[in-house]
Order: sequence, then structure tokens, then C-alpha cells
Amino acid sequence: MENIVRFIKSVRLGWYGHIERMQNRRMLKKIVTAKVEVTQKRDRRETSLSRIKILREREKERERMATNRREGAGDHT
Repeated sequence: MENIVRFIKSVRLGWYGHIERMQNRRMLKKIVTAKVEVTQKRDRRETSLSRIKILREREKERERMATNRREGAGDHT
């Protein structure tokens, strides 16, 4: 298993060297060396809480639909 890991690391290192020697105008080098600008940091907690709120609202809606179905089951003759 160590030989496989060592082989993969050497191939990666070779690929990295290949990209580093490329001319800066090459698209692949531009993509690999690009820096991503983040304009707004997302708050994971806020996102998680809002998702929980949405899931709870959906659950309540399904419960209302199920209750209405049971109550109206005999009325559709």
C-alpha cells in the first residue's frame, strides 16, 4: 500500500512541476494558479438554522395535508 501512495505522490509532484514550468499565458496554468476572491462569507450556522426552519415548515404543511385528507376522506362521494 505504501508503494501505491508513494507512486501517486510522485506523479502529482511531476504534474505540479509540469504546470510550474508552463508559460503564464497557458489556460491550465491560469486555472491552477488562480486566486478566488470571496465577496461574502457565509455563516454556516445561519444557513443550517434557516434550513431547519424550512424543513419544519414543510413538515407542518404535510401534517396539515394529512389531517385534511383524513377528515375529508368520507366527503368525496
